[in-house]
Amino acid sequence: MAAAWVLQVICMALIWVGESEGAEYGTVARLSSALLNSSGWKPNDNMYLVSSNGTFCAGFYNLTANRYAFAVWYANDSHRTLAWMANSTSLVGGNSSLYLRDGALSISDENGEIAWRSKNTSDSKYAMELSLQESGNLVLNQWQSFKEFPTFNLLPKQEFTTADVLLSRSRKGTYATDGKYYSLSLEPQNSKLSLSYYYRRADGGRARKKYWQSGRFLAVTLDESGFLNTSEIDLGSLIMATDRGEEDRLRRLTLEGNGNLIMYSRKRYPSSSWDVVWEAVTRHCQIPGACGDNAVCKINLDWEPTCECPRGFDQSPVDNRSCKPHNDIEKLSNITFIQLDFVSFEALKFIRRSSKILEECMDFCRNNSSCAGFIYQVDNGNCVHLFGNLVNGYWSPQVGTLFYLKISASEQETPNLFHGLFSVLENVCPILLKLPLPPTQPDHKTRNLIIICFFFGAELLCGAYAFRAFLSKYSKLRDMTRIFALDLLPSGGPKKFSYAELKTATNDFSDILGKGGFGPVYKGLLPDQRQIAVKKLEGLRQGEQQFWAEVSIIGRIHHLNLVRMWGFCAEGEHRLLVYEYISNGSLEKHLFNVEETLVMEWGIRYRIALGVARAIAYLHEECLEWVLHCDIKPENILVDEDFCPKVSDFGLAKLVEKDRSLNVSRIRGTRGYLAPEWFQSNSITAKVDVYSFGMVLFEMVMGKRNVHVFHSTEQDREFYFPEWAFEIVMIKKKTEEIVDERLNETRENQSEMEAVKRMVKTALWCIQSRAEERPSMGKVAKMLEGTIEIEDPPKPSLLQDTVAGPQSPIYSGIRSSIMSSGLSRF
Repeated sequence: MAAAWVLQVICMALIWVGESEGAEYGTVARLSSALLNSSGWKPNDNMYLVSSNGTFCAGFYNLTANRYAFAVWYANDSHRTLAWMANSTSLVGGNSSLYLRDGALSISDENGEIAWRSKNTSDSKYAMELSLQESGNLVLNQWQSFKEFPTFNLLPKQEFTTADVLLSRSRKGTYATDGKYYSLSLEPQNSKLSLSYYYRRADGGRARKKYWQSGRFLAVTLDESGFLNTSEIDLGSLIMATDRGEEDRLRRLTLEGNGNLIMYSRKRYPSSSWDVVWEAVTRHCQIPGACGDNAVCKINLDWEPTCECPRGFDQSPVDNRSCKPHNDIEKLSNITFIQLDFVSFEALKFIRRSSKILEECMDFCRNNSSCAGFIYQVDNGNCVHLFGNLVNGYWSPQVGTLFYLKISASEQETPNLFHGLFSVLENVCPILLKLPLPPTQPDHKTRNLIIICFFFGAELLCGAYAFRAFLSKYSKLRDMTRIFALDLLPSGGPKKFSYAELKTATNDFSDILGKGGFGPVYKGLLPDQRQIAVKKLEGLRQGEQQFWAEVSIIGRIHHLNLVRMWGFCAEGEHRLLVYEYISNGSLEKHLFNVEETLVMEWGIRYRIALGVARAIAYLHEECLEWVLHCDIKPENILVDEDFCPKVSDFGLAKLVEKDRSLNVSRIRGTRGYLAPEWFQSNSITAKVDVYSFGMVLFEMVMGKRNVHVFHSTEQDREFYFPEWAFEIVMIKKKTEEIVDERLNETRENQSEMEAVKRMVKTALWCIQSRAEERPSMGKVAKMLEGTIEIEDPPKPSLLQDTVAGPQSPIYSGIRSSIMSSGLSRF
């Protein structure tokens, strides 16, 4: 029945293809070399090559009127989406032919000239057959279309190496290698996927601009589950579909004509439209070439890029994506400058000058006839003067510079479409005083007139006072607006330090305390003799966004058991955070110390565990925003001189609103402490922190890393620590065996052993594989306090509720996370 259903779907697709072209089409499974050597394969033969299950068709694809290209496309698709097309820069007519000559496939156009030729396959004397595989790969003996030229698509099971290049197609449907086009390549120097824009300079030469890079990959292959590759170097830079893991779906990675790399997905049967499940560049206007010369790219209400012309320019009659100036700037005599807010431009020639006065920048551009305008950097006052045509223009609130465009003074009255936050608002709301008419009486007494005049005067005075107060508030609001525009941070936050102050305080960043996932941490001393810890953020693909998240959120979070942030620095490319200095170091240094004289007592361990639980509960349940830590481990728990715990590095993970789950495409955290849902298709919630805290509780009880614990009876089989802990405490009732061997007095103290058992049972509840079975951090704190009764937890299991089998990548990822060293960081 299944085979008959598939055959029926194939026949329906082929019938639709025939009807759309207005002719009867024949289908074959493979073509012999005898046919290709004799008469060849012509577009007018009305014949297609079909894969075994009818997913793909191959043949001459009609792109425009009587113009064809040899291609492979999706058969059961209403739009006949292309999957592969021969690397030809020109289309051929209906009298062209596909031949097999001298061991290679070739296409001859109507004039007999070779329009395309493949690489040699083998000796043409032997029998050869051209077939189309179900993967979309066209095969002729040793020759494969996947290895010949990957075109603009990367299909599942198709390898992509440093020798391959994806090229975008022009509006005519061919490869635009002569004009402006985009390419995707795997760079051999750094093993990164790179998107590049190729264009022709004004002097006639060719130029390349790189605008996107991925993480580092060992091999690049799109698998059918939606992962771009299976063997990565940077696990934090995975490229995967949002519907990853869904079965019976077709997927393709396509380099579109607009320069964006997009992953599409749709159901195999029944046929549906293609959905975008991943894209490389989310800000489409920042792709080079999105608009032409002198035009500014903006996103409209439909989230589509549009090209608009600034004041003094009109749409070009040749290209509606470009703008033509009203006047030749080199011949202007009466010149003025208009301010374009949030606009970025580039040019083939530019000059950078250091100037603190805006008028000096204007004078320099005014005195150079070929200067089209300049960029004014508000943070340091530098100017970048641009010459010739302006290219790659776009509008974005993230642009922290002003652009001054040189135009004729006669254009000054025309509207400015790019006027925004950098300008001071000049609107004043008038106050309208309206008094009722006095009652009509037959005789107007003097007393009534005095009362009316008194109230009128009082109303007038109150109105004047209110108006004055409004102007005072407006003046303060205006100043705050300027501060927001220049510093990109609301007032009232932590103290802002200059880079020079922090450089002096840290002795030129010479005393390093450690290095975390977002950059190194240095020890420093402020002029008021306060010791500080300075974190320098570097090497982050979205470092600036992470920085603003810390400044705006962490600066407002205060708790006894959280590290306090005192200030920040945002100067040029420097992004630094200033924290209070915790002198006693991290919990990891004291907990895993092998020296017997420095063993951490049980009472201190219990107090630290309770303080950490309360701090995380505060982040989850009491903050204005819901803050996930996503990396709870002993290295991120600091202790002061009195061994009071303070949690650090919170606020670096993605923030979401309350009662919402966190959907991420990147694994965050440290191996050995990762919850199972990081490797599944489940939403990420606050329960990932509960899981990590449970693993830390185990380590505090044992004084060892959870991955360094071995038991004599478990060495011959695969070891999973929580199952061992459950068996020792809950089944064998030998709680003393799990306690740190150095805490002999604790083993003999009954009350302390009860606290140990309570902590172990709490930890077992925290590391349940189902997120909904784990308690909240507020309940965990109460369980540790002993204010609520703890029920016996169920036995934890490595893959208790996952649908992935033992051979799946998800299973391998979870096992690798739990079994590998806890010091390895994603």
